[in-house]
Amino acid sequence: MLCDLLTICSALVAVVICIISGLIIYARWNYGFLEDLGIPVVKPHFLFGSMFTTRFIPIGYRDVAWMKEYGQIFGVYEGREPAIYVCDPDILRLIMVKDISYFDAKIALDFGDRFLNEMPDYLPNNKWKIVRGFTGPAFSSAKLRLMSFPMKKSLVEWGSQLKDAITTNGGKLERCAFDDLLFDGLTDLTLRSMFSIQDKTGRFPRILKKLAKPGALNYPNLKAIALSFPVLFKFLPPALLATEPAQEFLHVMEDLVASRKVTNSPPDVVDLCIEQLKKIPTPDYQMAKVTKETILFQAFNFFFSGQDETALVISAMIYNILSSPAEQCIEEKLYDEIDRLWVDLEESNDDIRFPSRDSLLQADFLNACIYEALRLYTFYSAERVCTKSWLCEKYNFTIPKGTTIMTPLWAINRNPDYFENPDLFDPERFMPGRKEKLHSYAWSSFGHGPRNCTGKPLAMEVLRVSCAYIFKNFRFQLRPDTRLTFNPDGPWVFISHEPIYLDITVRE
Repeated sequence: MLCDLLTICSALVAVVICIISGLIIYARWNYGFLEDLGIPVVKPHFLFGSMFTTRFIPIGYRDVAWMKEYGQIFGVYEGREPAIYVCDPDILRLIMVKDISYFDAKIALDFGDRFLNEMPDYLPNNKWKIVRGFTGPAFSSAKLRLMSFPMKKSLVEWGSQLKDAITTNGGKLERCAFDDLLFDGLTDLTLRSMFSIQDKTGRFPRILKKLAKPGALNYPNLKAIALSFPVLFKFLPPALLATEPAQEFLHVMEDLVASRKVTNSPPDVVDLCIEQLKKIPTPDYQMAKVTKETILFQAFNFFFSGQDETALVISAMIYNILSSPAEQCIEEKLYDEIDRLWVDLEESNDDIRFPSRDSLLQADFLNACIYEALRLYTFYSAERVCTKSWLCEKYNFTIPKGTTIMTPLWAINRNPDYFENPDLFDPERFMPGRKEKLHSYAWSSFGHGPRNCTGKPLAMEVLRVSCAYIFKNFRFQLRPDTRLTFNPDGPWVFISHEPIYLDITVRE
């Protein structure tokens, strides 16, 4: 009897040892891959890859620290998967443009939702080309001019409400979470200019805020471990974006498309979707498996991918302007240029007076401030997958087929070889006479090449119009509790941050 018990115990111990050994082998299966390439490698945890020990550091700051320690090309084990991080703009140009045929794939991400899985960046090439073909022209100069008036009208109404709040509070609105306030205003701006609708209920900002809070963010340790054991993601809440608000927006778009068929309205994103939905039965769309969800997701992509980033860029710009050394004189220089813009104004039937689009394009210091804020506070990273082995001559190593290439944008945009005092907010580096001397791939906030951000023209338009209005009408003051604080992790590629509190007065 005792002998049988010992045999059973020994067998169980052997099984446990085999399971543990198997898990260790699985988690460490790719260890050594990056080292064999002959590039610097961020030392991985025994089981959980290079990122595990830095999981409580904001991702952008982590990437910058890695670049400073390991150089402009280095390897990282993202859990069990190896990736090569590229911060060198010369190599970036080759990967994203010149040798794009070697890097024309993206990681196949699963957002846990059929609708979210139509994210254009992650579609197969043939499907992506169709989507890019009809979304790219949506931001032409002619289309942006059509959007201009509803943008400005939305801003003026948002600003009037803010002025009323300031007046009600004795001439100063104290401890205002300006990024949150601006987020709501930019959501209304997007709805009016792109979807020809208004939201008086706050429903759409709520959709966006819920989308940006996937449940897995509440379990940072488990999420980090799941990178080494991906099966664990099946037992975690969504890790990239929340699925329920995406489905809510899908139903909104379905209703808009249905109602638009029987009413007249200005040409906008809804009309673009209606036009593309008619093409689903065509051979090209059928072969590429373009569905209703594919097309309606592009509207969702236009809706959700800009407000939070734009609100952060403008709020962070204000924070940095107010924090700048007095000798830079950034604040007064910007206000002086903004005031000059209002000398020659456009007029509309609704008396919405605003600088012309051309004058905003020519506002050198305003644009320099925007570019500098975008340099410092862009998305965390973008990626490519190598589809055939490629020799990196500059660093004398070969990237094998199937390898993931990460472009950590915070690190690229703060590369000290291309930006003097890279952490300093210095708009002068983007002024005429200096910006032309910058490496054209050192500033990478919207990516480069065929898979760059299609929304760049719209994003820049919104930033120019919004900043021109905000700085014309308001002044800001830092508070003792004003901080620019970033969280360690965020939804998908977005930056997660704490509220940015400011005191606000009306400019006379």
